[in-house]
Amino acid sequence: MNTLLEERRAQIQGQLESAEQTRQQAERELAEYRKQLANAREDANRIIEEARETAEQFRRDIQAKAEEESRNIVARAQDEIRAERDRVFNELRAQVADIAVSLAGRVVGAELDTKSHERLIEEYIEQVASGANGQG
Repeated sequence: MNTLLEERRAQIQGQLESAEQTRQQAERELAEYRKQLANAREDANRIIEEARETAEQFRRDIQAKAEEESRNIVARAQDEIRAERDRVFNELRAQVADIAVSLAGRVVGAELDTKSHERLIEEYIEQVASGANGQG
């Protein structure tokens, strides 16, 4: 009977030791899982932060491109305005020259020769241009 009790005690002791080892292994695995979970959270936070930084850089790049494009559009518009102004000014200059020659011919009472016409036209245009530049 003692032998039977001793065997039973040894069996129970072995089971207790095995249970303790299993418990310790479970605690180690739980600690490892918690560590992996913490690392996963850190990785997720890092990825989110990188995505935020990337999105912010992308926004800044788009904004810079839009501002540059806006400046280019304004510059082209200003160039077009200057070109149109110059074209209109030259057109008006030609019309004023025609009117000036016509009036000069009437005032003089006779038609002027070509060189005299051109000289008078240029003088008149320079006077008109100087007056326009002084006022504008």
